[in-house]
Amino acid sequence: MLTCCLQYPTSFVNACFMYFINVSSRQVSSVNLLQEEELRGAAVLIFANKQDLLGALDDATVTESLELHKIKNQQWAIFKTSAIKGEGLLEGLDW
Repeated sequence: MLTCCLQYPTSFVNACFMYFINVSSRQVSSVNLLQEEELRGAAVLIFANKQDLLGALDDATVTESLELHKIKNQQWAIFKTSAIKGEGLLEGLDW
């Protein structure tokens, strides 16, 4: 399951792009929002949440599933997080 926090094209101006991924699910899919004109050059921050659960996706799987290797002109990073434990969230936001 992939949930995106940005929903309206008018909210893209001066925004960074974040993916919130439920890593307990193996159904990770890509979103075409990065092709929007307003998001060209935006940094992509991916929180791979629920890392405290057995079977959480690793960085390589998330990278492959979201086809991050195809992103050429944007910075991106994956941060393993556990919101329930408070791990990885601040590191990601500091990035």
